[in-house]
Amino acid sequence: MTENNQTSRNQSDKPYSDIEKLIEGKRLSATQLDSLEIIYPGTRNSSLLNEYRNLRTNLLNKTQNNNFICLIASLAKDGSAASLAVNLASAISFDPTKTSIIVDCDMRPSLIDSVINKNTSPGLMDFLQNNQVPVANIIHQSGIERLRIIPRGTNTARAAEYFSSNAMKILFSHLKKRYSDRFIIVNCPDISLTSEINIVSDVCDMVIFDVPYGKVDLTTIRSSIDLVGEDKLAGLVYSD
Repeated sequence: MTENNQTSRNQSDKPYSDIEKLIEGKRLSATQLDSLEIIYPGTRNSSLLNEYRNLRTNLLNKTQNNNFICLIASLAKDGSAASLAVNLASAISFDPTKTSIIVDCDMRPSLIDSVINKNTSPGLMDFLQNNQVPVANIIHQSGIERLRIIPRGTNTARAAEYFSSNAMKILFSHLKKRYSDRFIIVNCPDISLTSEINIVSDVCDMVIFDVPYGKVDLTTIRSSIDLVGEDKLAGLVYSD
């Protein structure tokens, strides 16, 4: 990828972070959000709502309210990383002065597919494999206000090879630096795919692990923290 090509790709990402001018698609209803177990202002499950608000506040305090890139992965194959990613991004976007964007680095179907407003192409893999795809084309509306999604895209084979590419580093740097009010949440596969976690964590500021209750032993927790580095660990979130 040449510098000129990359410059044109970045410039074509027309500003959407002028928050008052954000064009929102069809929103998910309260009933739909409840069925997907996604929080929203006025969520009936107030304890869940408060848990995510507290998590959001802790992360903002950790970064002194500066935007960040946060990787989320589960320590078990049937974990709740995607749910954690969507709910954390939703909690951030409650604030009318902030936007959030989920980058889906898990090549398997998940809750994220239920939140996006249209088909999931083009997406992350299309961008990484084709230097003619502009950043703006892979950022999709969601059914949640002020939340955008970069879906996994098409041709998802050999994803780890592309995760280590220069295009991946440029994309994440661009997403974070272009708008100071944009917070990036990265949904990753479970910890069994250690190469993907290790590679993607390099472009992230912090990591949160989903720990399904009763399915993860202490050895797995310790080895996972060692994989990303204790300095990047922002927390462990225990899920049912």
